[in-house]
Amino acid sequence: MYHHVRVPVEDCDLLRFLWWPGEDTALEPAEYQMVMHPLGVKSSGNCVNHALRHTAEEHGHKYCNEASEAIMKNFYADNLLKAHDDEEHLKMMMVDMTSLCADGGWCLNQWTSSNRGLLSVISESE
Repeated sequence: MYHHVRVPVEDCDLLRFLWWPGEDTALEPAEYQMVMHPLGVKSSGNCVNHALRHTAEEHGHKYCNEASEAIMKNFYADNLLKAHDDEEHLKMMMVDMTSLCADGGWCLNQWTSSNRGLLSVISESE
């Protein structure tokens, strides 16, 4: 998820790191800059959540309101936590949330649920 959000060009210099070719520290290190947000940097979670919320704001009008609302309010880090009593309603939301996120370049996957019927709408690869 973090590697889906680009670092603005003017900020890439702040995410600089050194790499020793062949892990030989006797050599001069090569210097690199991150162009995508890395996992583990304090600001990355906030930047990724901002980009995900922007996706919901930009594309949410095409889907049910609850899909964009869930994306806006039910993500913690890179996990979506959502519950509902109606299985058919949740199936519709899963399809809408997946499509909404795809519109913004995101791929929702690694679904889990105690309800086998709910998981039937998700391909095994996801």
